[in-house]
Amino acid sequence: MIKRILGLGVAVGFSLMSSASVWYVDKDNSSGDEDGRSWGTAFSTIQPAIDAAFEDGGGEVWVAEGVYDEERQSIMDIDLRPDSENWVDTGSIVMAAGVHLYGGFIGSEMERSDRDWELRQSVLEGSTSCAGGPAIHVVAGADDATLDGFTVSGGNAKIFGGATGGGGGVGGGLYSGGGVSNYDKLYVFS
Repeated sequence: MIKRILGLGVAVGFSLMSSASVWYVDKDNSSGDEDGRSWGTAFSTIQPAIDAAFEDGGGEVWVAEGVYDEERQSIMDIDLRPDSENWVDTGSIVMAAGVHLYGGFIGSEMERSDRDWELRQSVLEGSTSCAGGPAIHVVAGADDATLDGFTVSGGNAKIFGGATGGGGGVGGGLYSGGGVSNYDKLYVFS
């Protein structure tokens, strides 16, 4: 009898720990409370959820359907060279190591397998996300990260006149930057 109770306690403890590794985003959250810990308190934009998951040691970010076109400030070195001083605001959603983004939720699911990314589209739109103009890269990837179940559109990496290196001129929708990321179930337009 004691073994069963102890086993149940361990299972409940594990369940509580694993639920803390999911962060929620719903642009329609009007509760006034945005801590990202449930659909009812979901962040209304994506970057705070990525940052919270990263600071928590990694996890999943579940994104409800909708067009995410908020203005974003993300300073990146577009040359990615050790001696570079070419820092600019790219207007990107910046992925983080150990953080896995999944789109296509209605905003009430309890299991990732319940989402329908084709019916409930989560769109990462960059056409006005960089100081009112197009993002240079709508999404900037990271090592050990996942982007799954999204439409990505509206970036314009050609802002730099076709510059080379570090993504200048390439990666308007999605820029990996040499990182090893997992991309699945995506529509990408730039």
